[in-house]
Amino acid sequence: MQRLSERKFFFVAILWTLAITYLSLVSIDTESAGSFLPIPNKDKIVHFLFYFFFVYFWSKTFKQSDKIFYIVIVAVIYGIIIEVLQGVCTVNRQADFFDVLANTCGAVLAMLILKPKL
Repeated sequence: MQRLSERKFFFVAILWTLAITYLSLVSIDTESAGSFLPIPNKDKIVHFLFYFFFVYFWSKTFKQSDKIFYIVIVAVIYGIIIEVLQGVCTVNRQADFFDVLANTCGAVLAMLILKPKL
């Protein structure tokens, strides 16, 4: 039964990764997108959560604590690639160092929380 759980997490991790990719590269009207929740730097919170759960879902897929470090490295590199693509491939988005920092913080915090439990 354990394998079934890992398989479910694998599909959730794939869907989560695709969602991050899509939501990071689709053009959004920034004025209307942020008007319903007036929190400063809320996009950094979203970046943090995206990559926290990225590491969470992928680590639950593999269930081996020795792989979580590599998952974090992949998450950070993936986040950097997405930021570069935002600057190159989108019209109303640009690459942002602080987005990369938020991504990295989310990934590292997930590792620190999950490593003892795996």
